Amino acid sequence: MHKRHLERLQLIWGDDYMEDEEKLEKELYREARECLTLLSQRLGSQKFFFGDSPASLDALVFSRLAPLLKAKLPNGKLQQHLKSLQNLCNYCTSILSLYFPWDGGESCPLPPPA
Repeated sequence: MHKRHLERLQLIWGDDYMEDEEKLEKELYREARECLTLLSQRLGSQKFFFGDSPASLDALVFSRLAPLLKAKLPNGKLQQHLKSLQNLCNYCTSILSLYFPWDGGESCPLPPPA
């Protein structure tokens, strides 16, 4: 997967994409923050991105946001930005409680005996 990401960066920024790693890191964080902000604006006050029912976009977005929101990360810059977007935090919390009602740190509850 790492190779695929490097190829994408090279495609987007050309052959000199690795010349200044600090500049590259700042640009990636800037783009990620912008992406989170745009998602927040698009979600607005809706429960899901396309209204009251989840769609495949919700599954995709949640699969990226929940780990970013809940994981302990060595660098919390992006996590802090996400936490400042209250509607996205509420969105993740709502999906977790609706579809994963057990404690996220625990294993799945066993189904009742038949």
